[in-house]
Amino acid sequence: MIEDDYVGDLRYEGRAQSSLKALDPGGRVIYTGTFSKMLLPGLRIGFLLAEGPIYRVLTERKYVHDIAASNLMQRVLEVYLSIGRYRNYLRRSCKIYRERRDAMIKAIGEYLPASVSFDKPKGGLFVWLALPRGLAAEKLSRIALTEGVCCAQGKTFFTDQGAPRGAFDIRSDTGCS
Repeated sequence: MIEDDYVGDLRYEGRAQSSLKALDPGGRVIYTGTFSKMLLPGLRIGFLLAEGPIYRVLTERKYVHDIAASNLMQRVLEVYLSIGRYRNYLRRSCKIYRERRDAMIKAIGEYLPASVSFDKPKGGLFVWLALPRGLAAEKLSRIALTEGVCCAQGKTFFTDQGAPRGAFDIRSDTGCS
């Protein structure tokens, strides 16, 4: 099992949930993370935690597939982390993204039918919506994009037809790509 915790540091409320890796005494979970989402998208530096024989295999694959990783940038990131700058950056970022999340939730309440349901996220970059029958994710997605709101249909996040009907995701960061 692979746990992709790409924005686990972005927490607005409450205590962070334990990772699957922390709950895995058997060493079956491979935990991955990145600094690209929160710190600098062009950085392209991530990390993983793994145990047992898979660790050796993953290390070998890293050397084959990651020849171009900048040693200098990895060292710069190491220093940035070790002197506490990342934690300070996270505090500022959490404040900004909390405000964006709150604005997004307010807009959902103003512009979408009351039958749209969601849980207010306590962290992360996204709000997951459950749309009522009669409100097509495809149509809502097109309308949202014309208004500059980034979104994705729920089926984007599933490998088969297992996506919940009417699932919809909206980003709280700025800009659409």
